[in-house]
Amino acid sequence: MKDIIKRIEDERTELDEKLNRLNIFIGSDAFDELDEENIKLLLIQQATMVKYSNILTDRINLLNKGN
Repeated sequence: MKDIIKRIEDERTELDEKLNRLNIFIGSDAFDELDEENIKLLLIQQATMVKYSNILTDRINLLNKGN
C-alpha cells in the first residue's frame, strides 16, 4: 500500500509543479498577449489541473485512513 501512496504522491508533486509554472505564466505579460481562445483553454486547463490535484490528495487521504 505504501508503494501506491508514494506513486500517487509523486504524481501529485509533478502535477503541482506544472500547475505552479502554469500559474506563473498566467500572471505574466505573455499570457495577456495570447488570443482569446488560448486564454480560455489555458484557464480551463488550470481549473482541471487543480481538480486533478485535489482528487489525488483525496485518494492519498483515503489510502492513509486504511493503514
